[in-house]
Formats: sequence, C-alpha cells, structure tokens
Amino acid sequence: YTAARKFFAAAEAYGLQTEVQSWGHTLTAAANLHMMLGLGTGRLGSTCFEQAAPAEPYEVGMVDVVRVDAEGMVRVPNSPEKPGGLGVRVDWEKLDEIATHRTVI
Repeated sequence: YTAARKFFAAAEAYGLQTEVQSWGHTLTAAANLHMMLGLGTGRLGSTCFEQAAPAEPYEVGMVDVVRVDAEGMVRVPNSPEKPGGLGVRVDWEKLDEIATHRTVI
C-alpha cells in the first residue's frame, strides 16, 4: 500500500488522474478494492472498479467473490466466518484439487 500511495501522490502532484487496475482473480480484486478505498476518490483515488467478464474463471477456488451488484456498485467483502483481512475465504480443497504444480518452502 505504501508504494502505491506514493505513486498516487506523485501523480496527484502533477495533476494526473489515476486508476487502479482491479480486474483479476478474486484475491487480486479484493486487495485492489481495499487499496482503492484506502486511497479515496477523486484525483488521488479510483473512480471505477474493473471486473473480468465472464467473472467465473477468476473465481475458481474461492468461497466468497467480489462482484458488481445490480446497482453497478461493488461492496467490500465481509465474510462473517473470516473477519479482517481481505474479507474473502479461499476454498483450499478446491485449489488443492486443481493444482498442477506445488512448491514447498
């Protein structure tokens, strides 16, 4: 977040509008949404949220997803089973089932 904040501040100093590229896997979308909200709106923050279409291929292995609603708004995920963090739960069993490569560290 700190590096992104510095980038957005530099862009603001030059009068440039910036946007966070937010589409991608649910984990990416959730992280970018949190960053976007932390930066605010207007010149410094983002004014739109990009969602992949179709969304389903980017939601594999997730219990919770980030989607634009019927009013065209996106809400911060807030799973009651996983408070804090990004607010989305990972389906580790599903990811284990479809994994093609594993690295043990």
